[in-house]
Amino acid sequence: MPPEMKHVLQQKQVLSASQVQSLEMLRMSSTELRQCFEEEYQNNPFLEQTGCVMEETSPFGNEYRFGSSGQTASHSRDEALLETGKYAMEENPRRELLNQLNPRDYAPGEWQAVEYMVECLDENGRFAVPLELVARRYGLTADRATELLRECQGLEPAGVFARDLQECLLLQLWRLPKAEPVAERIVREGLPLLAAGKIGGLARQLGISTALAQQAAEQIRSLNPRPMEGCGREQTAYIHPEVSIRWRQGWEIMVHDEWRQNYSVSEYYTQLANTAEEEALKEYMAEKLRRVQFMMQAAQKRHDTLLEITKSILSRQEAFLRGNGPLVPLSMVEIAEELGLSPSTVSRALKDKHLQGPLFVVPFRALFSAVRVESAQGETTGELVRETLRRLVAEENPACPMSDNRLQQLLQEEGVTMGRRTIAKYRAEMGIPDSRERKIQRPPGKR
Repeated sequence: MPPEMKHVLQQKQVLSASQVQSLEMLRMSSTELRQCFEEEYQNNPFLEQTGCVMEETSPFGNEYRFGSSGQTASHSRDEALLETGKYAMEENPRRELLNQLNPRDYAPGEWQAVEYMVECLDENGRFAVPLELVARRYGLTADRATELLRECQGLEPAGVFARDLQECLLLQLWRLPKAEPVAERIVREGLPLLAAGKIGGLARQLGISTALAQQAAEQIRSLNPRPMEGCGREQTAYIHPEVSIRWRQGWEIMVHDEWRQNYSVSEYYTQLANTAEEEALKEYMAEKLRRVQFMMQAAQKRHDTLLEITKSILSRQEAFLRGNGPLVPLSMVEIAEELGLSPSTVSRALKDKHLQGPLFVVPFRALFSAVRVESAQGETTGELVRETLRRLVAEENPACPMSDNRLQQLLQEEGVTMGRRTIAKYRAEMGIPDSRERKIQRPPGKR
């Protein structure tokens, strides 16, 4: 049969690039979204920081990890240092520090002092014990105790044995082969401004250009203020709830993206864009401005979507979140229909996100009952059916366990209508064997 050409008319939905990016930002956790804004801030002059957007009191956040998990067994620690700039420590970090020194280079009292100083390090590698105490305890002069500390500060990882944040950063800067000339000045004189993200104020204080201050700030942010954090023990995985609810004469809902308020569109660069005369420059600046405006709008839409979804869930699962009732049957389709969204949008917005309630932290997805079962009292959740099955099996005669057909009849007597195959599926999910495997054989000779 010869090939034919036909015209076919069909409808097809195609997402624009901006819609795809908006959906991707909706899926992001607050941490991922904050990193996205931070990267944009580093590369887009139209995005301005008006306050501190970083966690804790240092300008670094919590993403510093030293360890050997990323290295293969064939790589030595020296190779890891050359390749990544990070010194991978073994399971006992204090013993690893001592292994970098030769005891025969020290007098007995001096080596005991070094061992004591190593034991005095906190979990981040900071040394907070007065040197006068070390000198007095081991019969050393103040100068010799200072020399021992300087030698210990030369160990790996860089920054260990620092007495404060400033010294920790300086110890690392001094080892960099290409340290920015003004980076040391920023560490000594401008850390508060750097922590607040005020690069312009930092440049004015030091009398340097904004570009130079930005370049040095990026190098400082690449340093590790906690050189030994997590060494020698498994990392603890923390849950950061995206949304919190609490009862204060009514429900209060908070979406944890307050850091967004510290970002804004730069008025200075907006005025430059309006007065630019070169066509290429105008087009470049207009694109950068559109990018910032889009990100601000997408982040706000993410905030509003999470807020509305949480309100809708809360109206249905209030008793469960208060701790005085079970989960009620609920699907994402219901939430989507109520809010005028697609189920995929609701699913994407709640992906890997948690809700902090008055009593516990729970994954958003755990608030949806995946299975609905018809009962005499109305709809019930699959979990309640599982509890009923578990009770029936526990109460059965071990010598004559019930078949799935019998379990189906008993459930129907309790007002729950289910198919035998569904019961078999639930039973298998709960790890309950079938009736033949559950049967307990009677001892021989007994009836």
